[in-house]
Amino acid sequence: MDRRAQPVPTATADGFGTAAESTFTPGARMLRCFVAMPGTSMGESAGWTDCPAIRRRLLEPAAELVRRRLGCDVELVIEKEKSAAGPVHHSMFAGATDADIYVADLTGANPNVYLELGVRWAVSDGVTILICQDIAGVRFNAAANRIIEYSPMPSRTPYTTCSQRSRPAKTRPDQTGPQ
Repeated sequence: MDRRAQPVPTATADGFGTAAESTFTPGARMLRCFVAMPGTSMGESAGWTDCPAIRRRLLEPAAELVRRRLGCDVELVIEKEKSAAGPVHHSMFAGATDADIYVADLTGANPNVYLELGVRWAVSDGVTILICQDIAGVRFNAAANRIIEYSPMPSRTPYTTCSQRSRPAKTRPDQTGPQ
């Protein structure tokens, strides 16, 4: 059955609906959250390079928050974790176009992440969330968008910190865009 044909949760004024506030029937639909992130290196400026820890301490808690607020299951899919052989382009483009929620980690300015993000913007009006460890490193037209900056917290807690405010990135002098 096509997931898109099933009922979609209704957002409330705060951006999230609860099971009681939405048109969603628990168990009837699973939201797919697709994450594009650098495949081999988070980049030289990354303070947090452990991708499994980023999943465990940032992405999974965020998916759980969406699950609780919307009252539906969330499937967290990270392209770099797939083990299928062959070219990755079909899978990553399908993830970028079909996901209910698309998260692009722009840390390290990975060209494939920017390519996937461009595909997402070109063919989907779905929820797209930009995250990065260093907003100053965001490039191209993505720098004019709201970006959630994240970093690890001390090891005493299992979660990460996200900046209280998301903001358009500032560009370097060699770039055009917001200053």
